Amino acid sequence: MSKKNRRSVVFVLVAVLALLIILPTIAMIISYARAVTSEDIQKQIDSLKEEASDLTDKLNAIRDKLQQVAAEERSLSELKKAQDEQIELTRLEIENTVAQIQQYGLLIASKQEELDNAVAQEAERRSQLQSRLRAMEENGSVSYIAIVFKATSFSDLLDRIEMVNDLMSYDQSVLDSLKKAQEKIDAARESLEKNKEALNSSKALLEEKRAQLAVQIAQADETLLALHEEKKIYAEEYEKVEQQENEIWERIDELTEQYEKVKAAEVEAARKAAIEAAKKNNSSYTYNPNSDSSFAWPVSNYTITSQYGMRYHPILGVYKLHTGVDIGASSGSTIRSAKSGWVTVADYSYAYGNYVVVSHGNGEVTLYAHMSSYTVSAGDYVLQGSTLGYVGSTGYSTGPHLHFEIRINGAYTDPLNYFNLNFYFA
Repeated sequence: MSKKNRRSVVFVLVAVLALLIILPTIAMIISYARAVTSEDIQKQIDSLKEEASDLTDKLNAIRDKLQQVAAEERSLSELKKAQDEQIELTRLEIENTVAQIQQYGLLIASKQEELDNAVAQEAERRSQLQSRLRAMEENGSVSYIAIVFKATSFSDLLDRIEMVNDLMSYDQSVLDSLKKAQEKIDAARESLEKNKEALNSSKALLEEKRAQLAVQIAQADETLLALHEEKKIYAEEYEKVEQQENEIWERIDELTEQYEKVKAAEVEAARKAAIEAAKKNNSSYTYNPNSDSSFAWPVSNYTITSQYGMRYHPILGVYKLHTGVDIGASSGSTIRSAKSGWVTVADYSYAYGNYVVVSHGNGEVTLYAHMSSYTVSAGDYVLQGSTLGYVGSTGYSTGPHLHFEIRINGAYTDPLNYFNLNFYFA
């Protein structure tokens, strides 16, 4: 083979190898070109929106469960507080009963001392009586009768009878007084003992009641702990689903940006068509292309009912970021586009209710939520000031207002930073 032929063969082989190398690249380019057509991108966005909607439904279900758990937790907390107060009152009642028992013990001891004194007095009087009787016996007079019979005269007899009566009366009065005193003290002591016994029974019942309350409180504590764990599980699940939803929205933002690039020519054509249509429908309309350099306020009211930033959610009761501003306005008020742009979303979600998302290019996106209804569709081109819908209270809303967001390159920002207006804060 000649040198020239060898060169031809080598050239052909090199060409074939080069073609084999670049064929996959060419295929990828063709595939990519097909993937980035506006129709395909819109399908991806629609698919992602459906997925986001499913996740929103799941988030709503978890949120409802969290609210249910929180309600049960509050109910149990209130029950536990009432039980704590009840056991404290029972404790104070027991302390009062114990104090009464101690006082009754002191009274019983005092009565016992009185009784002991009375017994000692009785013993002394009996001793005196016995001494007197022994003295009489030693003198030969062993009884009251013997004293009488020793009378020497009638007058002496009368004196002796009177003396005997006095002695008998005195002795009997001593015995009677001692007996009455002992009966009185015995009755008082018996009464005190009964009261003390009753108080001890009350104390035992109160202790039993307190033990029952302690068991109830322990059960409530266990239930609270279980609810805390359940709440923690749902909160973690909520965060996971919320993260998935955020990732989907990030993808939607990416596709929206890509969509804008692919549709740039169509957007410009639509913008011009919208301007012409506006001119035909309103002869006094004049479009100022420089107006889109700044945002226009979307409603006629300037009352801010909730600012951008961290706050306690009015419905969920959790501390989280409020991603926009709430503008109080009467139901049915017109909502207008803050800038010209392409409607990427016009849909309903459990949280936002009826809402519209408009992409303005350069990474600027605005969102309008809780509408009573919207008047645009995804794919529409709108001018700054075009009607998007009307103020309502759909979705997670506690009254008619517009939830308004401005996102720059996918990041939440404070919408009030883009306006030089006088706002009123409710």
